Amino acid sequence: MPKSWKEHATRDELETYWTGELKKAVAADCKAVCSCADVRIPFENGELAPCILIHLETAQPSAEDIGYPYTRNGSFEVKMGVPTSVKTDARIFNGNGA
Repeated sequence: MPKSWKEHATRDELETYWTGELKKAVAADCKAVCSCADVRIPFENGELAPCILIHLETAQPSAEDIGYPYTRNGSFEVKMGVPTSVKTDARIFNGNGA
């Protein structure tokens, strides 16, 4: 992130920034791209749980969001939960491949 980036950016602000950066990167004949973030996802009861969110796209275009919930036991031990995935809209690739 640029040093001038503000603290506590929203998800939309982060997605807009990284979409622009990744679009620049894929302009050189790239066929797939992904991004990941350490996020918090809501449970049905409203509690937030830590999750690694991976956004994966291919030049076809197809896109998928994969969430890996996790728990921490101390500062070093991380236990990954069962991932879930959903098809989503492509943000980096469009119908013409870039």
